[in-house]
Order: sequence, then C-alpha cells, then structure tokens
Amino acid sequence: MTPWTVNISHIALATATLAVITPSSAMAQAAPAHAIKVTGGLEASTNPFLLAQGEEAMAAYITVDPTIFLEEGRNTTVIDGNLRAVQYFNEYGTDASGRLQISSRRALSERTELDVSASITSTRRSFIDGLTGGNNSLASDPGALPDAAVLDPTLIGALVRSTTIAASGSLEHQISPVSSVTASAAYSRSNFSDNFGFDFSSSSAALVFGRRVAPQTVISFGGQFASFDFAGQAIGDARVYTLQARVEQEIGARWRLALGGGVDLVDRNLGQAGRETSSLVSGDIGLCNASLKSRFCMTGRRAAQPTAIGGVTTVTSLGVSYELELSRNDTLSFNSQVGRSNQTLDNAFVIGGTVVDVFGATANYRHNLSERTAFIVAVGYSDVSDDLRDVPSNAFVRIGVTLGLGRQR
Repeated sequence: MTPWTVNISHIALATATLAVITPSSAMAQAAPAHAIKVTGGLEASTNPFLLAQGEEAMAAYITVDPTIFLEEGRNTTVIDGNLRAVQYFNEYGTDASGRLQISSRRALSERTELDVSASITSTRRSFIDGLTGGNNSLASDPGALPDAAVLDPTLIGALVRSTTIAASGSLEHQISPVSSVTASAAYSRSNFSDNFGFDFSSSSAALVFGRRVAPQTVISFGGQFASFDFAGQAIGDARVYTLQARVEQEIGARWRLALGGGVDLVDRNLGQAGRETSSLVSGDIGLCNASLKSRFCMTGRRAAQPTAIGGVTTVTSLGVSYELELSRNDTLSFNSQVGRSNQTLDNAFVIGGTVVDVFGATANYRHNLSERTAFIVAVGYSDVSDDLRDVPSNAFVRIGVTLGLGRQR
C-alpha cells in the first residue's frame, strides 16, 4: 500500500501551489469571512456500515465543519473541511473521517479565469455517505448545479478505510462575448486499508467549446481523455475516451437545466486475454429551482468509472435534493439517491454480483434555538441488493445540537 506520507506530500504540494497563485492582498485581508459549525448528539442505526452480518448500534457523534472565505474583486479562495468522530457502544468501536479542501478562482485578465482545487478525504463510510446525500447536497451557490454523486458499489459491506487525494484545474478563456473555450485537467489517487482491493489513480484532461446561442441558452461540445491505473496489476487498467454535447438552459427566473449526452469508448487491459474495447452511452442531467423559501435539485449521471477491486464499471445514478423554509426558525430538507452498477469481471477479486442496485434517502429537520444554535433531527434509510448478496438495509435516527461560530460574509 502507498504510505500515508506520500498522500500528505501530494496534498501539501497541491496546497502550496494554490497558496502561490492566490493573490497576496486577498490573503492579507484583516477579517476574512470564516465560520465553524460544531454538531454533537446521538444516533441509533440498524446496520451503519451496510455489512452482510451488520448489527444494530447506538453511538455518540461530533462533527466540526470549518470554512474560510477570502475575496478581493474577482479573486476568491475558499478553504473548508469536515471532521467527524463517532463512538459506537458495541464492537464497531470508534470511527473517524475527515475532509480538507482548498479551491481558488482567479481572474488572469478580463477574458481569462483560472480555477484550481485540491482535497484530501479519508473515511470508512464513503459508499453510504454518498448514498444518503453526502455528495448530493444542495450547492452553497443558489445558482449552481450540484454534481451527481459518484458511487463505488465494490465498497458495499467492506469495512475498510479509503483515502483519496485529488487536484484539478481549469482555464476558461472568453473568445468573444458569446463564445468560450475551457481546458481542464484532474488527478486523483485512492488508497484502501487492510490490503483491500487495489489502490488506483485517475488522470484526465478535457477541452470544451461553448457558445451562448440565446440570452438564456448555452450549448457546448467537447472531448475528454481519462486514464485509470491500478497498483500491483495491469489487468483492469483502462483508458476512456469521451465525446459529449451539452446544453444549459435558464427557464424563467427560477429554473436551470443542464443536459449532456455522448459516448464513452472504453479500452481495457484484460491481461493474457489482450485488450477489449467497448462503448457506452454516457451523460448527465441537472435540474434546479430556487425560490425565496425553497430549493430543489435533481442530478443524474451515467459513466464508466474505476472500482476499488480493479476494473471499470458502468454506474447510473439519480439524486434528488429539496430544502424548504417552514418558518423563520424551522427548515426541512430531503436527500435521496438511487443507482445501478454493471460490474465487469476483469479479475477474480470480485465481491458480490455483477449488477448492484442501491437506494438511500435522508430527511432532516432543523429548529433554530438562537442566532447561533439549533436543534436537529434526521432519519434515513439505505438499501442495497445484487444477484449474489443479501445485505440487511440500514435505518437510522439522529438527534443533535449545532453551534455556529465565526464571521459570515
């Protein structure tokens, strides 16, 4: 397995790069916006890790979510993270997870903008967190369309820690008032504990041309190349070539629609069997509505992606998020995710069946006790099924108190 120190060096290098390109005057602001949200409480669940032999559990938890926002003119930098610690009152013991991300947007000229980001994430619940809305929550920017969740079905029922480092960058240039071209690149590496599966790295590059054909309509065409490489074996390594067209449409003052479709050409290494080339229809959808009292988003995705056990699988997912302000002090939110994976059999390290169906949903109620404190209640359900395994579902109820500190924007 790749040593932890390698991960730290990668993320340190990416963070240092961001620090260099961030405007010094912005970093020197006397009072940048910052916030720390601390939440603690109790949780009861029937199968918190979606294990085949999972047990009911009670737990105490605490989460800390810090955010720092630096802004000067068109230049912005955001540093945010999440730290969660859970103490189960049975053999599950203590569980901890964390995420740190830094992202920066800088205007290089009147027509050119640079976006860069780097992150590190470590968790034993990456699958169930994504399934119950962790990756499908409403974007902080009301005008932004959130990304669809990426679910790895091979992590179901595997009580292993996954650690992922990632870095990405994009350069957008406005060719004319109605046309733009964007070049982007991304890299990530995922490691798994307890000799589970195969560590893998993903590298990609893309070029997209966009044009505003009407005041509320943008169309774009582009291509992407992605490379998936697994440590310790060549079997399962893959190259994916993608061509896609996309349309983004504003519908009235409140609705936004993004719809993309194309073809993925997958070239896989099968070891002594040689190489295999296949194709699949890929695409994504995003539909959002924002009003004064509520926000709604639906996201969907179909694409080829690597898995922890080696090889590439086709994952189709659809998520729905909704938030409603019931009153000045009461808010209700809902997240759900449904997905299907068609696994390839590139190696013998396959856990479970070749077709996996998943579903997860959470509902959250928040009541503000004061300007900085709130009482929260959450309930959720997760279920997974395939052609070989019978995994008990997970249902949970969570109560807690949130304390917010800091200086908002």
